[in-house]
Amino acid sequence: MLNLHAYRKLDSRGNVRSLGLETLEARWLLAADVFAFQNPAFAMDVTHDSLVTPADALTIVNSLNGFDLFNGKVGAYLDTTGDSLVAPNDVIGIINVLNGTSNSAVNAVETEFEFAAEYCEDHFDDIPDGLKTVAQQFIDATDELASSKVLRDDAISSFLEFSLDNNSAIVARYHEIEVAAGVISKEYRQDLRELGVGLTDLISTNFPNAPSDVDAFPDEYDFDPNAFDNMVEVFEELFNEIDDVVGEIEVPDYGDVIDNFDDVFQTYDDTAFGLDEFVGDFLETDEYESFVYDGHDFNDLIQDIEHMRDTGFSLDEFVTDVFGSSNELINVLDSMLESAYIGELVFNESLAIGGETTGSNIILGDGSVIEIDFNDDADLLALAKTYANTNVLIEGVTKFVYGVEIPSRSVIDVRALAGQHELDALELFLLSDPLFIDSDVLSQLDGILTA
Repeated sequence: MLNLHAYRKLDSRGNVRSLGLETLEARWLLAADVFAFQNPAFAMDVTHDSLVTPADALTIVNSLNGFDLFNGKVGAYLDTTGDSLVAPNDVIGIINVLNGTSNSAVNAVETEFEFAAEYCEDHFDDIPDGLKTVAQQFIDATDELASSKVLRDDAISSFLEFSLDNNSAIVARYHEIEVAAGVISKEYRQDLRELGVGLTDLISTNFPNAPSDVDAFPDEYDFDPNAFDNMVEVFEELFNEIDDVVGEIEVPDYGDVIDNFDDVFQTYDDTAFGLDEFVGDFLETDEYESFVYDGHDFNDLIQDIEHMRDTGFSLDEFVTDVFGSSNELINVLDSMLESAYIGELVFNESLAIGGETTGSNIILGDGSVIEIDFNDDADLLALAKTYANTNVLIEGVTKFVYGVEIPSRSVIDVRALAGQHELDALELFLLSDPLFIDSDVLSQLDGILTA
């Protein structure tokens, strides 16, 4: 099974993670104080309940009218048109679906194939011998599709609970979900196209008569096993119809739509592991990422710790209130350290090459240089000025930026920056609790910037 975490990031103790992923060009816009995303599974399903109802339209209307529906969380997928705007025209597509003037089925093609695969599996012993091999391949591919969609939909549902406080983090996460949705769709359609060759040969061998005419798929999928007198005729019709549809399936190319999609898709090798394994590993999050999606980051944690000490709030109360247990805090810190960049900060407030570079970098321990972007965050810029030309710990997400003078480059969107003062404060905090003294986190922090 592929370890995508190895692909996405290397051990932070080596001071760098792989620059294999980047944020998608942001598909959100501040409109009526609402961030907007499009549902990667089905654009018209605003509330992501697998249904298109008047509630989806009402959610958009209420958001446009300025109602605070989601208490600072993503809440809903308000951009149905994919134009990065929350506008009245986002309601039109939903109304068309409700009026029956457009297809309301979610993933109609995949749903019908899942039905066909389930029927094949339930009646596998009755399938003619010449079709058993291709039938099993069809069943396996469709089972992986179904389980992958469950993982995708769980991620889409979880995304609605994310805080809008850390914009770069949720945009990066949205990109991961969108890539996963694209991988699922492209791979399944490729499987069907490859299956189609063998399917045609096996049908012509086992059923030499010309296939009966069937209605165009998926508008009218008329296969009804109860309409046949014997099982052989059932499978003749079923596989003829599948074969007819497979010949018309287009394999989508997301490379022109989703940045870096091809690079990610190429890491999937269906001979080594299943599509569902790939998607599950790709969408996996660690404790620190969950901490960030809840609206926090490393700098917030340090500030809370210093405030706690100043106000006399006890360590046990703080850890229990924020994390639930000491072990949870250790897991969050360990995850953060594994994804952090450590090196010398070169800070420059002025842009270079016509504004195509940020002018700020971090020089890692191995001598490599990575460009960083503080996104005009006042707190981060103040810290950057303080720690310019010193060793720092930076945590953030990687994006690819395309320009003219420099065709493409990797840039770290900084979410948190810590210098010696912040790390010392954290170390003192951990030393005050015996549970932390023997932890790996404390040993990692000890002299992390001065070593």
